[in-house]
Amino acid sequence: MAVTLPVTGTVISIAGFAAPLIDQLDDMQDDIDLRLLLSRIASASASITPVANTPTSQAVSWNKTLPATPHIATSASTAVPGSAVLETSYSSPSATGATFWVYRTNTTATSVTGVAVALP
Repeated sequence: MAVTLPVTGTVISIAGFAAPLIDQLDDMQDDIDLRLLLSRIASASASITPVANTPTSQAVSWNKTLPATPHIATSASTAVPGSAVLETSYSSPSATGATFWVYRTNTTATSVTGVAVALP
């Protein structure tokens, strides 16, 4: 007798099935865990042209809708961190987006990227 696993289509013989079946189930669980994790991670980026020496913001939308309000990390793409670009941040997080902020000492457009993780 043989069993076909629906996810992989692998045929496992009942004779000596224990180890191969457990390996297959472990692999399936890993795939499920990875899909669940990836469904909770999103990103967005914005080019913000700031007002010098003033926090300046722009609303962004995530690349997908998250299942809950996320925790967010933001970062500026810059060659002058700490001197011209002093800070990035976010506000108003939601399952569909947030507002990104940048504080810069001049008016050079700055790319701000955010990664969002919706915890269970």
